[in-house]
Amino acid sequence: MLDIDLRKQMGEILDRALVTGEPATISRRGTTLAYLVPAEWFEQYMAQQT
Repeated sequence: MLDIDLRKQMGEILDRALVTGEPATISRRGTTLAYLVPAEWFEQYMAQQT
């Protein structure tokens, strides 16, 4: 899983999620706040929740 500075590399992060399907962690001061995953993953997850 990729761990990078969201503010500095937004375009690269989005490209990686789209092209390679690689998820990324979004953290602040060493604490994970969220995960960025490809939209397809999220849509499949949401479909399974209903």
